[in-house]
Amino acid sequence: MPVSIKNPRNSPVRVANNQPEPPPADEGGLGISDPTRRQRLRLPPGVDSEGLYRTAAIIDFLSLNVLTASFLRDTFCPKVVEHLSEHVWIDYVTYGQRKRLAPFVSHYAKGSVVPREKYRTHIFTPPKVAPIRVLTSDDLYSRAPNALEGMHDAEVLLEDLMTLDMMIQKTEEWMTAKLLFEGTVPCIDFDTGRLLSTIDYGTPIETVIDKPWDDPTAQPLTHLKACMRLVGAEAGAGVDTIVMGKTAADLFENHESVLNMFNKLFVKAGELTPKMSETGVYNIGNYRGIDIVADEQSFVNKAGDTEYYVPEDVVLVGVSKAGGGFSYGAIGQKMQDADRLELIPGRRVPLIWFPENSDVRKLRLACRPAPISPFKETWTYFHTTTQTPLARKAA
Repeated sequence: MPVSIKNPRNSPVRVANNQPEPPPADEGGLGISDPTRRQRLRLPPGVDSEGLYRTAAIIDFLSLNVLTASFLRDTFCPKVVEHLSEHVWIDYVTYGQRKRLAPFVSHYAKGSVVPREKYRTHIFTPPKVAPIRVLTSDDLYSRAPNALEGMHDAEVLLEDLMTLDMMIQKTEEWMTAKLLFEGTVPCIDFDTGRLLSTIDYGTPIETVIDKPWDDPTAQPLTHLKACMRLVGAEAGAGVDTIVMGKTAADLFENHESVLNMFNKLFVKAGELTPKMSETGVYNIGNYRGIDIVADEQSFVNKAGDTEYYVPEDVVLVGVSKAGGGFSYGAIGQKMQDADRLELIPGRRVPLIWFPENSDVRKLRLACRPAPISPFKETWTYFHTTTQTPLARKAA
């Protein structure tokens, strides 16, 4: 006899004793009959065709589908802090106290007072990032990839969500790169070119090497070792990340001293074994057990020019997950199920609306991101050529 039970999400599930399982039902009531196409839609349980366009349902969908991976952001700024207002609190913490040993005390003493870490708190209103994707009725005639029928509106909606999320991910990756290599993040209005705000974290620590890597007598491994010891001593933690730009990686892989060191028969300081990671960067080997990563990912700016997140001739040596993250301010918008405005906290806040008297659907994915800087002592970078890219561009 069939038994009705409830799953943790409170959606009804039918279980039949000694009976074959029924065929899979249409997911979410979207009217999509092709099982292959249904499998691509990871929808929240109990979402029907009308509920798909609610903000809460889309937020549930984004929670089931992991946001686009990002190397610099996920390595150096993985922490997520969501605020209930448009303002965010960013703390600047002094890292030095964490390197001290806990004190010994007498058997009769209660203990020894340890000074508290000093920090400054700044209240900041991050500018809004809000790309919009428009769908017209004519777009539904477009054929889906590897399909013989037109695209369903639900499929287009979910693909648009992932596309807009990828665009925001690139913006957050750019903000992280600006923090690490320049110390300031300028936020410029895309349409007007007006400077909305500048987030200033102070000048990052730059190391100057004695000889550039395009010099045959240079010692790249010695430079890496010196930076690892410098960061380890200042941070009180072991270095676990080495990131190279495109030109720096080429110079490193082809430098004679590096090849000679890695080719020794009985002493293995490291190895060169190129492979690609899930975040789109290349692992070109390791040194002292630490992976060496070549980050050659790029983006297209407003002028249509291609730029790299990591400057081409730069090497970064640092400690991952050292206090960095992203603070997100709340997004104010109208709720579809009520005539009221609300502040919605979250990393991604969607909004869908249909303009009156038009066969158009608009989708917006908004957020208010502000990077939280890792502890300043936990990374350093250096240029590997005689001239920086900015100097070469000026020349």
